[in-house]
Amino acid sequence: MKTEDPSHIRLTTAKYLAKSQSIPFTPIWSSANASELIEIHSGWNYKFDAIVLYLLAKSLLRMPEMNASWDEKEEKIIFHDDLNLGISLNTKDDNVVVARIAEPYRMNLRELDKIVIGLAEKAKLGKIHEKDIFPLPNIVLNNVGMMDIEGSVPIPLPWNALMLTTFRIKKIVVADQDQDFSIGVLPMMNIVLTFDHRLFDGMRAAKFLTLFKQKLENPRF
Repeated sequence: MKTEDPSHIRLTTAKYLAKSQSIPFTPIWSSANASELIEIHSGWNYKFDAIVLYLLAKSLLRMPEMNASWDEKEEKIIFHDDLNLGISLNTKDDNVVVARIAEPYRMNLRELDKIVIGLAEKAKLGKIHEKDIFPLPNIVLNNVGMMDIEGSVPIPLPWNALMLTTFRIKKIVVADQDQDFSIGVLPMMNIVLTFDHRLFDGMRAAKFLTLFKQKLENPRF
């Protein structure tokens, strides 16, 4: 047996995740047809994270009430005017850091893709700075599609209103429920929305996840 001191990132993450256990984070999930996402990703050569982040920002424009946070001291809900989205990035030592992207809905996909690529490179090199993190984003995209994982229930950090996690795209046999229930093989992607139940009822969270799924299946740029 041996012991080692955790890295600063690991120690900080452990502290905040322990605090998250006292918050009523609740998961709901769905599955999206990723056919058009794959076509855009391969045809336009944009990072998958950038495409999904763009569609998440557009979904939040449709439902701005999701851009909220809980004020622990005052026990009030804060609705934000500014949109700060977080994106989970891998570091060189296989830890995760959440970088902030401000006002992504003001960017086109090309601009957002450039920012995502830059942040991912900085994370790999260990060069993420405070300005890349603060102010802390209350909404986070967590894409684990590069791993052979089809589902999990990620734990958001205490200041997160919600975290959207996208998983590996896998071809499976499905029935078309919108037409004649014909059987086909489609590339499907599982999505988990973990949300702070103090901020939203399940109905509102489900409505947002449905909207986000529609954006993924019918992306417009």
